[in-house]
Amino acid sequence: RDDLLAKVDVAMDALVGVYQPVSPTRLGLRYVNLIDRDAIQRDLGRAVPWERLIAAPFAKPPGDVADLDGTNFAGEITSPLPRGAMTLRYGHLRDQAGRLQFRVDTDRYVDTAFDVRDVPELLRTFTDDAYCLFEMIAGQDLRDWMNLAAPAVGGSR
Repeated sequence: RDDLLAKVDVAMDALVGVYQPVSPTRLGLRYVNLIDRDAIQRDLGRAVPWERLIAAPFAKPPGDVADLDGTNFAGEITSPLPRGAMTLRYGHLRDQAGRLQFRVDTDRYVDTAFDVRDVPELLRTFTDDAYCLFEMIAGQDLRDWMNLAAPAVGGSR
């Protein structure tokens, strides 16, 4: 994140230095993570059920109408936030080789006019929000594989 923000600072300084005034109307950060159970099982050296990779609220199709082995499903949620909104697209999807993976696709954005000087702070907020959401989705075996600590009591902010 620090590397991203440093590079954005350089880009924004160049943009403002060349073009004045700058009047942005949308800024977004998109984070996509493909969770490959086969690779995680190889790395951990044991079988890993989907239910231990993905937290319960996200692991099953809406209505819990099917088990996860061989089932494709996707969901989308968009929620307003104090500044902007966040869209989460998630589910069990097949990659180009036909392997089942879990996809977490987060788009955190503001789509109204804002001051260009707000970009660094907005991006800090966006990365925090995307990470908090990922922490809510990650199950214990995914955390073990990533060497992540358990989430704080009470979940994320």
